[in-house]
Amino acid sequence: MTADPAIKDRLTRAADPLPVDVESQLGHLHGNRRARLVRQRVGVFAVAAMVALLAVAVVWRLLPLGTANDLAHALGIPANVLGAAHRVVEGRLRRLDVLEVNGAPFVTAGGLGLAADAALAANRLRRSARLRRAIGALGTRVYPLAAAGAVLFRPTRHRIRLAYRDPDGRTHALERACAALLVANQGSLGGGLALPTASRNDDGVFELCLVPAASRLRLLATLARLARGRADDLPVVRAREARIACDRPLVFFGDGDELVRGRAFTLRVRPAALGVIC
Repeated sequence: MTADPAIKDRLTRAADPLPVDVESQLGHLHGNRRARLVRQRVGVFAVAAMVALLAVAVVWRLLPLGTANDLAHALGIPANVLGAAHRVVEGRLRRLDVLEVNGAPFVTAGGLGLAADAALAANRLRRSARLRRAIGALGTRVYPLAAAGAVLFRPTRHRIRLAYRDPDGRTHALERACAALLVANQGSLGGGLALPTASRNDDGVFELCLVPAASRLRLLATLARLARGRADDLPVVRAREARIACDRPLVFFGDGDELVRGRAFTLRVRPAALGVIC
């Protein structure tokens, strides 16, 4: 891609003693080991790039060039790319928690059931050559549209057994019939869909939000309440570690992408594992 001259000028004048190849870093996930400018996608990161970044001591600089830009939104990075370029040059370093599911890392939010179905449906819509123009015009509205489609056409009942360790070290277990289970490291996903979790991405814990199995009509009403930030009645627990067992193989998504498939998932948090300039 070709960088806007103002953006390129601002980034190349960054106070970084190592060279920054702006043209390549605006479009690709490569660059120096001290600082990277990351192009955001439907989720926030390419998982392979995330694994590589966690393997070395790096600091991330984010530009909101995707659709949802969930992490940039949570960190208060301006949606305007020039404003974001100023922020990632002049901002301060923050250390963020990284979550893992069966060893696969993610940073914003994830989950299974209808939540995963909706995220993967949104990805398919965005990648459709025939629908690219229409989906581009929808912007972040593609996410509630995909979620509504998942409610109408995907299975809405999964038996889930959840065992977790809370922030005080106590262990708990429960079993529920759920339409979805969301794992949150921040308070929103899908371009602004509000989660009733009061989550922070730097507190060393994560939240699990259970969406109980219900009729499709009631689930659509729950989706509408989530969109308005009025779903405070959904069950939420806080954890440092959790194990999920499902009655059938399911996809677990994180940061907008499929991470793992299976019937059993182990969740852990790596406190302050990722540095971001914001």
